[in-house]
Amino acid sequence: MKSINLFSLLCFSLLLFSFIVSADIKEEIEPIKIAVIMPKTGNAASYNYSGLMGVRFAVALLNQQGGLLNRPIELIEFDNQSSPIGSKVAADMAVQQQVHGVIGPGWSSHALGSAPVLQQAGIPMISANATIDQLTEMGDYIFRACFIDTLQGTLLAEFARKVLMAETAVIFVNIRSDYSMALSEKFKTIFEQLGGKISLEIEYQERHRDFRPLLRSVMMLQPDLLFVPSYDEIILFTEHANDLDFRPIILGGDGWPREGFNKTMLGFFSTHWTSETADESTLALSQQFIEWQQQEMVQFLLILRWY
Repeated sequence: MKSINLFSLLCFSLLLFSFIVSADIKEEIEPIKIAVIMPKTGNAASYNYSGLMGVRFAVALLNQQGGLLNRPIELIEFDNQSSPIGSKVAADMAVQQQVHGVIGPGWSSHALGSAPVLQQAGIPMISANATIDQLTEMGDYIFRACFIDTLQGTLLAEFARKVLMAETAVIFVNIRSDYSMALSEKFKTIFEQLGGKISLEIEYQERHRDFRPLLRSVMMLQPDLLFVPSYDEIILFTEHANDLDFRPIILGGDGWPREGFNKTMLGFFSTHWTSETADESTLALSQQFIEWQQQEMVQFLLILRWY
């Protein structure tokens, strides 16, 4: 009986030792620290929310598959507060945290704020949708996963002239947005090269709340289309155009949101991906992301209910 107890004790000790050794080995595996710089507060937060969720989804998916290089990924989130200055501050904080790489920011002006800091620190940065041309010219550590304004501005101008057969256009440009200014300039150049005429360029600033006075000044010109390279202010823009019973064709870039438009308006915009694609792999990944988001929301609601 004593020998059995001694044997059992020995087995238990060996098992416990194996658990301790295994735990120590796991603790020694340093995670790969990836930062994401995106707005959680401010006027750009709602627009970039899906991008932030996409990063969280990708990290969760990769960690389920064993991480990167057999190492888990630790995601560190920094709020750039919807501004270029906030993006620089967030990049400084990422450097202090000694991250291995940075995802974002998404908006061009925000990405331009982070890029110099990360380039100097030698930390790779990749933006999903910062289209401004000069971003990747800032150094060999700065990358993007999208087209550039030169390409989309050219294609939008060609679409306006060759498909919509527009001869005249009015441009609305946000002078506080690097993205809006760069894209409007490229569109103007190509549109005029193709024989079109820019009847008027109207400047406005970020957080503009009433487009009706600006739209009234355009109505008498009767342009064939309006080019509005904006972000989600296009929703308010179309509402105010509808209030004035002014329904021109409106053209925009990839900055437009995917929903919220006045359904009486006719508009076209460029985009990086569409559910109408025939690529089965991206459609499957998109569906997986939707299901993951639903699970995250259920867990969040359960937490709220618990408290």
